[in-house]
Amino acid sequence: MLVASRLGGYSLWGLTPFLGAHKQRALKLEPLVFADPLLQRLLVSEVVRVPGCNQDGARALQAHLLTPTTQARIRATRYPTDEQVCWVPAGRHNRTAILPLA
Repeated sequence: MLVASRLGGYSLWGLTPFLGAHKQRALKLEPLVFADPLLQRLLVSEVVRVPGCNQDGARALQAHLLTPTTQARIRATRYPTDEQVCWVPAGRHNRTAILPLA
């Protein structure tokens, strides 16, 4: 990123690490692409089957993350230094899309 800044080039970075690096050292770069599905990061929640694990609590958290209200709150989150959208939630329960029901 430093070389791209110095040479007036381009770099492919996530917005979060870019903002962190930019805060530490002024860069002659600016973010150009936001919320592109091709560059999305997938976040996954998984209930583990380990003795002592609160599986009911984990399932409740998953259900909470998938509610329309929570999805809207995730979408409303902004980076402190920018008004761009941080997350484009597309939450869905797709367990059986890959794994068979146990």
